[in-house]
Amino acid sequence: MSSLRPRILAILIVCAVLLPTQRAVAERPLLDDIAWLPADVDLALVVKDMSRIRGMPLGRGATDLVASGIQIGGAGQSRTLEAWRSLAERLGFTEDQAFDALLGMRFGCAARERADGTSDWVMYSKTTPRIARLVRRKLDVAPREIKHDRVLMTLEGGAFRLGSLIEEDNAWLMLAPTDRDGLFQQITDAGGHPEWARLGDGAAFEQLRALGGGDLALYTTLGKPFGGAQQGWFALGAEAWDDTIRFRMTSDPGQPLPQVEPWSTTLFDELRDGALLSHIERLPAKEEAMGLRQLPAKEEAMGLRQRGRDRDGSLWAAMRQVVEIPHRVLGEDLNLILGRRLAVAAYPNPAGGLDIAIGLEASDVTALAEPGDAAMKSLVASMQRFYNAHQAKFEFVGRLPRAKRQITLEPDAPGGLLPPFGRALDITWSFRDTPGAAPAGWWVAGTDEPSFAKASGALTTAPDPGDGGEVRPWLMLFEAHPASVVESLRRGGVPVAPNAAGIDLVDTIRMRTWIEYDPDLDLVRGDGEVRIIDPERPRKGPRLHRR
Repeated sequence: MSSLRPRILAILIVCAVLLPTQRAVAERPLLDDIAWLPADVDLALVVKDMSRIRGMPLGRGATDLVASGIQIGGAGQSRTLEAWRSLAERLGFTEDQAFDALLGMRFGCAARERADGTSDWVMYSKTTPRIARLVRRKLDVAPREIKHDRVLMTLEGGAFRLGSLIEEDNAWLMLAPTDRDGLFQQITDAGGHPEWARLGDGAAFEQLRALGGGDLALYTTLGKPFGGAQQGWFALGAEAWDDTIRFRMTSDPGQPLPQVEPWSTTLFDELRDGALLSHIERLPAKEEAMGLRQLPAKEEAMGLRQRGRDRDGSLWAAMRQVVEIPHRVLGEDLNLILGRRLAVAAYPNPAGGLDIAIGLEASDVTALAEPGDAAMKSLVASMQRFYNAHQAKFEFVGRLPRAKRQITLEPDAPGGLLPPFGRALDITWSFRDTPGAAPAGWWVAGTDEPSFAKASGALTTAPDPGDGGEVRPWLMLFEAHPASVVESLRRGGVPVAPNAAGIDLVDTIRMRTWIEYDPDLDLVRGDGEVRIIDPERPRKGPRLHRR
């Protein structure tokens, strides 16, 4: 399954952003298309009516987003695009016509890991009898056999196996690689009358059904480390309107979940006021780390592994480095002082660019002040070398925890300060208790005084029971405005690729996850949305959350 996970999000995005805004009438339920699959599949995805969206704002933005990703994706993605163009030409279609004909009605795929670490997979689509016959006539197809009324063929010189089933009004096409056709063989041998244990009979599928099929449904297992037993599963259902995709998700990580004290979303609402990116997550204790790292709130579970994250130069990698510094400097002793939540926010600087604020929850801010200052000294020393800045004085020993500390980093030579800042930094931090909860509070640091002040005020304000915040055992709350982030970076003179990998067409991403405790099975729940910008009507100015 490890070979599949990095592709899951790509498949999800490409399919989800092409979802319909209109609903088909009297159709077979979406989930019926994967309920019959063998229960041991590691991935099942189905999406319907993708052709209807191409003229809508969501479709126009999605088309540009996918095209931007292909443009910078290197030779592999370029070959994929060329192959699709070639396929359309051979069928006598434009690329849009080929998409509508082959994938526009209903599309699905499934995969199952093999013992050697590779995967058997199949893709299937609903089309018309005319299109099915056209495929058999125009492509390099060699008929092999007929099995249970299905015509089985090979394609592209034997590289793929193609199955075709023509009904009265509809036709189904199924494709699989010849050297990994275990699922294809199993499905075609059954001939529509499966004798295996079905995916639709399991508890995970019941949870997927409860999410509501909508326009897209996804099921995947969550890893089989070291060839061991299945660790858990993840399910997602999505729907789309005009320019927005909304989704709900459920996961069983396959191991005991921690007991998380409920807390209010007020904390997050205050942090994201005016932010272009805001994030609060519940960090695992040492004894929980192996379990929580499998949750869909974490990048590993969504296929977003940080390849070379210590050297990839990404903003998130930089944040991780900052968060990990105290642990590297102070070791396990810090775990006795730190709380269980991490907060990150990115605010637009008036001069352009971004300023970053990071908060670490503490059970005792007074006890944290001295080791925290020592960690900041190590961080500042590293940044001085990295940014080619002159040596800053560090004289904060004995200062009261709540007192503001500040170090200004100015470059000694041009080009010393790197994106996303591009200017002198006023690194500011403090250790502040939360009123009514002292000595508990937050250690907050920012790349300038305003970002520090915003985050510090938000995180250390005691929540008002009547403020309307939603209280749950939250694991993660996240909101980002990617297009506004790109715009702010450009305003600050930070080099950004012209197409920005398509993210400058994504207006908003929101996601939240929490634990739902149950006597029989504790589950991770979540929901969120992605909003696309209509490329024909680009908005002006950054989009900020305001209270």
